[in-house]
Amino acid sequence: MSSFEDADRTLFAAAKCLADSLNHGDLSSISDEALQELLSEAVRVFSAKRQEERTKISAFPRNSEVTATDVSITALSMLKAADLQVFELGLWQSWAGEL
Repeated sequence: MSSFEDADRTLFAAAKCLADSLNHGDLSSISDEALQELLSEAVRVFSAKRQEERTKISAFPRNSEVTATDVSITALSMLKAADLQVFELGLWQSWAGEL
């Protein structure tokens, strides 16, 4: 079994752990630091796959429970952390085209 297959299993297990914590109202079991690390690496890998492999992968799987509020809160937090303004994001979209 390759390390990539191991990575997939680990990532699915992490996603299930996060979902279980959310569904059981036990967010305190997830440290801010661990969540930040997971999100930052997921963003980097997602971006690399979109750019390098030119894959059209969607940000979320079909039938995802992610809401517009979830996306808005997370996106605004990410923009702030990256020191980007919404206007700059619009510029990126026009420059990048179909990324």
